[in-house]
Amino acid sequence: MRKIIIIGFVFLLVISASAQKEGLNWYFGGNAGLSFHSGNPLPLTNGALSTVEGCSTISSPSGQLMFYTDGITVYNRFHQVIANGLMGSPDATQSGVIVPVPNDTTQFYIFTVSSLGVGQPFDGFRYTLIDADLHDGKGGVVDGQKNILIHPSTTERVTSVHHKNDYGVWVIMHEWESDRFRAYLITTDGIDITAPVLSNSGLYHGHHDGHNRDGIGYMKLSPDGRRLAVAVMGANVVQVFDFNDTTGVVSNPMTLPVDTIPYGVEFSAGAEFLYASERKGDKIYQWNMMAGSEEEIIASRLVVGVLGNPFGGALQMASDGKIYIARKSKFHLSRIKYPYLPGMDCGFEEMGVELNGRQCKEGLPTFIQSYFNNLWILSENQCIDQEIEFTINSVINIDSIHWNFGDPATGPANIQWGDTAHHFFSSPGNYTITATLYHLITQTVLTEQVTILPLPHVELGPERTICAGDTAIFQIGNNFDSYLWMDDVHYQTPLFRTAEEGKVWIKVTDVCGEDYDTTTVYVQPLPEVELGKDTLIKYETVIWLDAGDEHASVMWQDGSALPEYGVDYPGTYYVDVWDALGCKSSDTIQIDPIPFKIHVPTAFSPNDDNINDTFFIRTSYTVDFDYELMVFNRWGELVFESNDPEESWDGSFQDVPCPMEVYVWVINAQTFEDNAFFSGNTLLKGTVTLLR
Repeated sequence: MRKIIIIGFVFLLVISASAQKEGLNWYFGGNAGLSFHSGNPLPLTNGALSTVEGCSTISSPSGQLMFYTDGITVYNRFHQVIANGLMGSPDATQSGVIVPVPNDTTQFYIFTVSSLGVGQPFDGFRYTLIDADLHDGKGGVVDGQKNILIHPSTTERVTSVHHKNDYGVWVIMHEWESDRFRAYLITTDGIDITAPVLSNSGLYHGHHDGHNRDGIGYMKLSPDGRRLAVAVMGANVVQVFDFNDTTGVVSNPMTLPVDTIPYGVEFSAGAEFLYASERKGDKIYQWNMMAGSEEEIIASRLVVGVLGNPFGGALQMASDGKIYIARKSKFHLSRIKYPYLPGMDCGFEEMGVELNGRQCKEGLPTFIQSYFNNLWILSENQCIDQEIEFTINSVINIDSIHWNFGDPATGPANIQWGDTAHHFFSSPGNYTITATLYHLITQTVLTEQVTILPLPHVELGPERTICAGDTAIFQIGNNFDSYLWMDDVHYQTPLFRTAEEGKVWIKVTDVCGEDYDTTTVYVQPLPEVELGKDTLIKYETVIWLDAGDEHASVMWQDGSALPEYGVDYPGTYYVDVWDALGCKSSDTIQIDPIPFKIHVPTAFSPNDDNINDTFFIRTSYTVDFDYELMVFNRWGELVFESNDPEESWDGSFQDVPCPMEVYVWVINAQTFEDNAFFSGNTLLKGTVTLLR
C-alpha cells in the first residue's frame, strides 16, 4: 500500500467526483469488443460492427451501451442497424466520434470525417443527430438532421473533450490542405457550425511528395483537456500542442520525431507522458512531457515496447487507466499497464487482453477523452455471505484511499485504508460507499450506492389440502434467476400447479446461491350428493328432494339451506353441498309436469251388456275444473248436456233411446289458472259412434 498521507496539512482541497461511465463498452475491429464494467476488460462477442480503422462507441452515464458506429452504419444497444448511409468511412483513421447533447439523455451527435484513401469519396466533416427514444426506444435519426455538412475539407482526424467548466463538449477536427484546427463547442443549445474556434498552428496537412499521409494518423486530446497530439504520418513526426479547454484554442506546437510512420497516439491520464505507435514498425514510444524544454522532451523519447509483428495500430486510454494498443489481424490487444510511470516501468504487455476469438484491426473506438479522467468505485460480489471487494477504476496519482462502507453496525470494520478494501456487510440492504482519495494536498471524494443481496430464501408454505378436481397453485415471485420444480425440466417458472396428492418441492438459485423447500398437498374427496333421476310431477302434489344430513352446509337454488327440499312445481332444481373443509359438490334434477288431459272415446254401445254402455270422458288425474259437455245429433239437435265430468250419457234423449249413428260432441274445459300443468281454456270437438 502507498504511504498514507493524512497528517501535516492544514488545508485540503476537496473535490467531489461523480462517475461517468460512457467509455465502459468498446466495439471495434472484426466484431470485437471489450467491457470494462468490472474494472478489468472482458471480451464482448455480440458486436455487429466490422471495420478496418475508424469507429466510435458511446454508453450512458451508468454504463449501459447506447450506440456504436463505423462512420457509415449506426448500431443500437440491441446490435440492430438504426441508421445507414452516414458519410464517414471505416477506412478513415478516426471515422467519427459520438457526443451526447449536454443535459439530454436521449440525443447524440455523430460527427464523421471522410477518408483520404484513393478512390474514396471526400465528403468532409459532418454531423448526424440520433434520438434514442425514436422507434419504440430502438433509436433513429432525427428528421432533417442527417449528414449535415460542417466543413467540406477534413483530414481523417477528430477528437473531443469536455469544456473546462462542463459547460459543453469540444469537438476538434483538422482541415485538409491547411494548418488550421477547428474547435466546435456543443452545448445544451446545440452546435453553431458557423462559429468555430480557428487555430492556425503546427504543420500544413496536405498533399506531400505525391501522397496524402499528412492527413492520416490519430489525433488525441489528453483526458485532462490540456494537451493535444497529432500523428502526422507523412512527416514521420508527432506534433504536440497546448489546448485551452475554456476557449478551444490550439497553440504552442512541439514536433517529436519518430523513426517511421507514426499512427496511434495517446496521453497518460494526467498528460505526464505521451505514447505513440508506428504504422509500419514495431516500436511503442514514450515521451516525458514534464522533462522541461522542447529539446528535453524530444530527448526523453524512449522505446518502451516492441510489438510482436511490425504493424502498430491505435492507442486508446481505458477507464482502468491503462492504454490499449490495436494489433492488426491479431486476436488480442497489447497494453501499457502503468502509463503514468516513466520508461520500462510503464509495463508494456504484448499480450494485454484476449478478444475471445474476435480479430482486431488497426483502429480502436474514438471517445470524448474526458471520460478517462473520471474515477469511480468498483466492486465485486454483492451477497450478504460474501466478502465484498472495493477498488477504484484507476489509481493514477493516488497516494492513499480512505474507505467508509456506510455500515456502522460492523464497528471498526466499517473504516479501512488501502487501494483495495474488503468488507462483510452486517445485513442485506442499500449502502452508500465513500472513498476519499488523497494526493498531495488534495482530496477526491467518491460515493457509490451498492445493494447487498440476501441469500435466496424460498417458502412454499404449510401443508395444504385441496378438493378433488381443484388445483394447488404455488407462486413464489420473480426474485430468483432459476427455478426447478420436482426435477421436472418443464417446470422452470415461478408458478407451479398440481392437482395430485403428494410431496411438492422446489430448488431456486440466484447470484447468491440456491435454496430448497418442500411441502405436501393432500386431496380431499368431494362430498356425495344424489337427488335421483329426473322425474314427473302431478298437479297439487309434492316431491321431497333429500341432499343428505351429513354435510357441513347445504344451499338449494333459491337459497334454502335445509337438507330436504319440497318441490310442487315442474322445473330444474339443484343443490350445492360443502364438507367441513369447504369442498363442494353439486347435483341437479329435472322435474317435468304430467299434463292434465281429457280423453274422449270414439264409440259406445248402450245395450246393457255392461261393456261400454255409456259415453263418458276420462282425465289424466282428478282435479277440479270448469266443464261443459254437449252432444248433438246429425240434425244439430242437442241430445245430451252436462257440467259434471263424472256424468256419462246413456245414449238416450228424453228417455228415448237414440238411433245408431255418428254424434258430434263439444267440450268446453277451463282450469283455474295457466301453469305448467294446464294450458287455459280448451275447446274440444269430435264425434262418437253409437252402436247397438
